[in-house]
Amino acid sequence: MNGCPGQRGQRGDLTLPSASVRVPYVGRPDTQRWGIYAQAVAGWESILGRPAPAPTVLGAHGKPVLSPVLVEWLMGLPEGWVTDLGLPRTRALHVLGNGVVPQQAEAALRRLLCPHEWVLA
Repeated sequence: MNGCPGQRGQRGDLTLPSASVRVPYVGRPDTQRWGIYAQAVAGWESILGRPAPAPTVLGAHGKPVLSPVLVEWLMGLPEGWVTDLGLPRTRALHVLGNGVVPQQAEAALRRLLCPHEWVLA
C-alpha cells in the first residue's frame, strides 16, 4: 500500500509519507478537512508554524481548482514567496512546479557532502 505508515524504501529508509506521519504535531489533525492526510498536514503545520491554507480556489469557470498558496505551503516556502508576485494562478503553479523544495535541497547537499553520515545499517 503506497504511503502506509510502515512503508520503507529499497534501503530500509522511511518514505516521505511514512516519515510525515511520525512528525509530532500540536493540536488535533483535522480529518474533516484533510481526510487521510490530516495527520501529515498537522505535522507540517507544526514544522512550518503556520496553518495549512485552503487547498482550492474558485477557477475562472467557477469550479474549484488547485490553490498556488497550498502548493507554496506544501513546499515549505515562506508565505507569499511566489504567490505575492502578482502572477496568474496557472503561471504561479508553473513557477512552483519548477521550483526547488528547500528541505529536499538541503538533504541532497548533506548527503552529497557527507556520505559517511548516510550509511544505512
